[in-house]
This record gives sequence, C-alpha cells and structure tokens, in this order.
Amino acid sequence: MVIQIKMAPMRKSIAALRGRFIPVLGAVLAALPVGALASTCPASDQAMAETFVRDLYDRATVKVADGAAEENLDAFIRAKVPVGIVSRYALGVHWRRATEAQRAEYEKLFGETVFPGLTEQILRYRAAAYTIVDNRLLQSNDRLVTAIVKGARGGAVKVGWRISVDECTATATDMIVDGVSLMVMKRQEYASVISAHGMGGLLERMRLKSARIRGGTDADRKLSQSEMGQVIEDLLRGAASKLP
Repeated sequence: MVIQIKMAPMRKSIAALRGRFIPVLGAVLAALPVGALASTCPASDQAMAETFVRDLYDRATVKVADGAAEENLDAFIRAKVPVGIVSRYALGVHWRRATEAQRAEYEKLFGETVFPGLTEQILRYRAAAYTIVDNRLLQSNDRLVTAIVKGARGGAVKVGWRISVDECTATATDMIVDGVSLMVMKRQEYASVISAHGMGGLLERMRLKSARIRGGTDADRKLSQSEMGQVIEDLLRGAASKLP
C-alpha cells in the first residue's frame, strides 16, 4: 500500500508532463525546416565544392560548335555566381553610401561587364589539363578549391575558387589566380574610380563598357587592365601564355 500511495502521484505527474511536453515538442518539430531533421544533400560540402570546379572546367573544354562553349560556360557562371553577393563585396563600403537607384544599376552593370570577361578568361584554359590539389574549409560553409592547370607544353598556373555551399547548392564567390583575388582587385579598382570620379563616374564607365560588350567585338569582351586591375590582368595573361 505504501508503494501504491507513493507511485500514484508520480504517475499523475508523468502524465501531466507528457500532456504539456508532447504538444510543445510537436510544435517545435513542425516549425523546423526539413533539412534540420535529416540531411537531404546528396553529397558533403567538400564533394559539392569539388564537383562545382570540375563542372566549370568541363564546360570550358567541351568540344562543341563555335560559340556554343562560350554560351554554355557563360550560362553556367551566371547561374552559379551570385551577382548580388560578389558585386556588393567588390563595391565595399561604397555600397552603403550609394542610393537605391545606384545600387540597382550597379548590380545590373556588374553582371553585364564582369561575367563576359570572366568567361573569356576561363576559356583561355580550354586546351589545358587540370588537377584539383586542395579542397579546404575557410569559414562556416565556405571552401577554397585549388587546381593546377597545365598546358600541353608543361606550363602551369594555380587557380583557386572560393565556393559557398548552402542548402545543397554550391556557388562561387571569388576566383584566385596565383594567390591574387579577383574580387579584392575589383574592390581596389572600384574604390580608385569612386575616389576620383564618384559613384556616378563608376557607373558611367560601366555603362560604356556594357554598351561595347553588347556591340559584340572580341576585344571589348576582354578584361582590360583599367577595368580589372593591372595585377590580376597580368597574372591571367601570364597564365594564358603558359598554357598554349
């Protein structure tokens, strides 16, 4: 009887706790995204980052009709490089100082002027072989995937890609050639133009560049020293000369 008297309140207490806890737990679980309960990604962040780089070079080296490889690679870059993120990084502190109208035009012009040149530069490596030599975690869900790109005559250049993996999707936020970051150079270049001519001056230069690219000449699609930064342009030229 003593045991029964002591157990009865305990059973009532447990039942009461269940009555309170289970509905709360159910509400919490219902509010969680599916990915929080179980990983639905087909591969690890490391594998997805590496796959991104392999896909990029595969699209650059595919044997297709003239012009098709460029269109294929350009479409891949536009789909896989978040223009909103990289353009804001390139503008740095000047993004906060720009008006809403300036921000909108700048982001549009960034995609129109930087992506075509980036496609053209990557296509310079189309006859080369590449080997991924490093795939390391930088911070949070960002990884740096580095490849050695070798030409038929033995010349080589080290090209790295900063890859962000989020919700089972890999995107690229930077290209690093022989240790020099494209986005850092773009930030320095834009800061220099804004310092001398203001945000309006930068937008005017970008408008002219966009118009020339729409004109369709090969020379206008390339990244000139003044538009990309002398150091990174020299590196890319040097890399292309190593990879005949």
